[in-house]
Amino acid sequence: MIRSAHCRQVQKKPAYVLAEVEITDPPAFPACLAKVPETIKPYNSRLIALGKPVPKDGPAPQGTLAIVALNSLEDAESGTAHRPTRR
Repeated sequence: MIRSAHCRQVQKKPAYVLAEVEITDPPAFPACLAKVPETIKPYNSRLIALGKPVPKDGPAPQGTLAIVALNSLEDAESGTAHRPTRR
């Protein structure tokens, strides 16, 4: 089988960040949540899940679980993906 150079390019695999989030001001949370996609988009990331975890075995985290998808492990390890949310 003949493959083109395009097929031989190594594709970066996505990476995922799991974060336990403590919501300290529930009434303000919806406004904060609405800003998340626009805030993390420049960092090649997107929020793919947010909610209370349902454990199948063992104790569940106490907070809300957020799962953020990034285009690559390099994006996740760069440390820039989470900086805007720490303001």
